[in-house]
Amino acid sequence: MKQIAILCHWSSGSSILAKTLRDCGMQIGNEKTWWTAECEEQCEHGLLNTVGNLLYHGKDAGIERVKDVLKSYDKEASLNKWNIYGVKFTHALQKRCWEHISPIFEKYWPDAKYIVQIRHPLEIICELEKAKSILEQVPDSWITNDEIVASWISTFEATKELVEKGATILIYPDVFITGQIKKVVKELGLKWNKSSNIFNKKDIMICSGKELTKFRKDYPEADRIFKRLKAIA
Repeated sequence: MKQIAILCHWSSGSSILAKTLRDCGMQIGNEKTWWTAECEEQCEHGLLNTVGNLLYHGKDAGIERVKDVLKSYDKEASLNKWNIYGVKFTHALQKRCWEHISPIFEKYWPDAKYIVQIRHPLEIICELEKAKSILEQVPDSWITNDEIVASWISTFEATKELVEKGATILIYPDVFITGQIKKVVKELGLKWNKSSNIFNKKDIMICSGKELTKFRKDYPEADRIFKRLKAIA
C-alpha cells in the first residue's frame, strides 16, 4: 500500500491536483475516514484542514483527530484493498502547524510519499482579490496581502525539510501546462486518465508585469524563496 500526502498553501491549485490523482486511481477515503460530501468540492480532508487552521491561529486543538484520521485510512485501505490512497492537507506546512503535524505523519505514515504544490504568492493575492471583487460586502476580517505573504513564507522551512526527505515539488500552473502531471501520475503508480485533465488555461490567474515588479519590491524575501523552490522542482 502507498500513502500520499498532498501538502500545500491554500489557493495553490491543489484541488485540481488532488482531483486529478483521484481520477487516476488514488483513493481519497470514505465516511469511516471522515471523508464527507462537504469534502468533495475541494477534494480535501475537511477535518484535517480544520485542525491545521486552528493550529495556525494558536489553538492547540484536534491533534488526536489527526492521528485518528491517518490510522483510519490505513485500516480502510487494508479492508478495501486500496493500493494507493491519500489526503490533501492545506493547513499543514505553515510553521505553527508543521511542528505539531510532522511528528504525527512520521509516526503513523512514516513511508508516505509527500507532494508539495507551490504557487507564486502574487498569484494567490490576485486570486483572492478576484474573489473579493465579486463580494457584495467584504468582511472586516478579510486577510491582507501582508498576512498572505507571511503565511506563505512560513511554509518554506517545512517544504525544505520535505525536499530533503525526497518529496516531489510541483509548481502550479506549470505542472499542468507542461504536461509534467502525466509523469507524476506514472511515478506514483497511478494510471493516467485523459478525462481527469480538468485543468483549463483560461482559469489561470495572470498578474501583470507591473504587479510583479511591485511585489518583488515589497516582498523581496518571498520572491527569493519562490525562485529557490522553482529551482528545486
